[in-house]
Amino acid sequence: MLKIKEKYPIVKKEFIDPLIKNVYKEFKRFQSNRRVQDIERRHHLFMVGYHADLAAARDEGFAIGFARGLTEVVLDILNNRFGQVPQSIVDSLSQQTDHAVLESLLVRASECMSLDEFVAGL
Repeated sequence: MLKIKEKYPIVKKEFIDPLIKNVYKEFKRFQSNRRVQDIERRHHLFMVGYHADLAAARDEGFAIGFARGLTEVVLDILNNRFGQVPQSIVDSLSQQTDHAVLESLLVRASECMSLDEFVAGL
């Protein structure tokens, strides 16, 4: 990288030093301005909240996807064991979002002897 003297040989050091000092002084004055600090603080708080919202949305999306996957597995087991599952059972399972309940339904779907026995447990 060229130094200022090499790039602009006409410019004198006496001119550059005060210029740099003035720019630095203006930068410090701007940085210490309370309004600028307030804007920086608000931006920081916004970004922290934004990342927290993203994490919450990601977790919620994961939970919904996990519930849908468990529901699909339960329905596949029921379809394989007992044939076509009635739409009312499909709707009941699709509304369920609790993972513990869905996991117990998964076990029940694999152990029950008939579709009516499974429905009795819903």
